[in-house]
Formats: sequence, structure tokens, C-alpha cells
Amino acid sequence: MMRSIIAVVVMLSFTAAHAKKAKPAPPPVVTPAPTPPPEPTKDPGKEHKLAGIITADIGVGLLVGGVIMLGVATTVNDDISKRRALETAGGLFTGIGATGVLIGAIIWAVSLRETKDWKAAQKAFLVTPTVGRDGGGVALQVRF
Repeated sequence: MMRSIIAVVVMLSFTAAHAKKAKPAPPPVVTPAPTPPPEPTKDPGKEHKLAGIITADIGVGLLVGGVIMLGVATTVNDDISKRRALETAGGLFTGIGATGVLIGAIIWAVSLRETKDWKAAQKAFLVTPTVGRDGGGVALQVRF
């Protein structure tokens, strides 16, 4: 009797093991979580643009002041020393103002290149592959 019980138990264990192996469970679906694009940073050329504009504005002010002094110097005919002083100051203001405008324009132009390079680095493309039970695909994130 004991042998028949052992035989039945062994037989049941084989059939139970066979039934589990017959149909495997589908593999789990694994999709990697997309990483967000990097956060935008501050424009490095913004402060240089402002500095260039301020320098050029001051240069324009000095240039206009110099031209006005030179114009006033032509109207002064009775006092030669006053006329020479106005011509000298007008010439200095005009030269310094023109230099200021030129330097401000150069600073501003260089800052445009910094901003252009920064904007190119800020553009982000993120491609994430996805895998599913029925197939795969691609997820695309674009920031511009």
C-alpha cells in the first residue's frame, strides 16, 4: 500500500512539473525611462551685449558732444584762445566718442557669437528606444 501511495505522489509531481513547463510566461515589458534634456542655462553673451550697448551709447554721447563743440568753435571769432580750447576739446571728445562706438560695437559683435554658440548647445535631441511585447519603437524629444 505504501508503494502505491508513493507511486501516485511521484506521478502527480511529474505531471504538475510537466504542466508548468508546457507554457512559459511571456517576458516582462521593459521600457527605459527617458532622461529629460538638460535644463537651459543662462545666456553667457547677455551681459557682454549690455556692456557693448552701454559703451557704444556713451561713445555716441561723447561723439555728439564733440561735434557740437567743434560747431560752436567755428562761431567764436573774437576770442582765439576760447576757439582753440573748444576745437581741442571737440576733437578729443569726437575721437574718444568714435573709439567708444567702435569698441562697443566690437564687444556687442563678440557677444552675438557667444550667444549663437550657447543657443546651439541648448538645442537638445533625445532618442529613447522602446521595446514591447508586440514590437519596438523610438521616442523622440526635441527642445529648440
